[in-house]
Amino acid sequence: MKRPKNERITLTIVFVIFVLYAITLVYPFITMFLNSFKFAGDFAADIWGIPLKPTLENYKAVFEYRWQKTSILGMFLNSAILSTIGVGIGILLSCMTSYIIAKYPFKGSKFIYSMVVVCMMIPTTGSLSATYNLLFKTKLLNKFIGNFLMQGGFGGVFLYLYGYFKSVSWSYAESAFIDGAGHARVFFQIMLPQVMGGVMAFFLISFISVWNDYFSQYLFLRAKPTIAVGAYMLMSKYKSTGDWPKVFAGTTVVVIPTFIFFAIFSRKIMDNTSVGGIKG
Repeated sequence: MKRPKNERITLTIVFVIFVLYAITLVYPFITMFLNSFKFAGDFAADIWGIPLKPTLENYKAVFEYRWQKTSILGMFLNSAILSTIGVGIGILLSCMTSYIIAKYPFKGSKFIYSMVVVCMMIPTTGSLSATYNLLFKTKLLNKFIGNFLMQGGFGGVFLYLYGYFKSVSWSYAESAFIDGAGHARVFFQIMLPQVMGGVMAFFLISFISVWNDYFSQYLFLRAKPTIAVGAYMLMSKYKSTGDWPKVFAGTTVVVIPTFIFFAIFSRKIMDNTSVGGIKG
């Protein structure tokens, strides 16, 4: 069926606006990537042009860079540990706590939920000193396990997953209990798969957030620098000398894994998360 003329004009205008918006997002990355292959002199002579004499010296300097005796590859490993294992543990803890609060009401459960909401109103910077002091006294400062524990349990992900679990019918669990399933099996094999689309979305968001987080890792995990910390230190080193191509090369190295991760899992996030299983 042919669309009305007014609708076609509106859709065309909207399409053009989104295309222009997409260009404004993509163009800076393309420019950064091209400039990372230039010499400093070539970049100063022509910022917007393509590299006439491409070089890999900038990337060589990036991979030879060290901070706190840690190489770029070591920083990649630290970031990978925090962004995969750490985020995975954090998401699992958030799943467990939100599931219990949403599906097993007990005396004090509403109070816990209310306290989470209240704590979310406190600016992050307002609790940094207390968090640092807690990690220091428990001897978890500069250790992965300390950062793992900070990522899960309560917080924004807990609030979202609480809503997800609230919307899942308890009939699934009741049917499983009748068949002899235990609480752990109901959670991992029945209830958790119902919200897996949301869990994957939050995992991706948390992965990108932790991968790009500079301040928290610099403060709480300075002995094990991540790639975000390394990129900042690299930028501080070379921007003072005006060697921007090396800064662009370091930034490119940092963002590529994020693009790859998103490309792999974006389709999974977009899939329909609604499933059925209740027999009439």
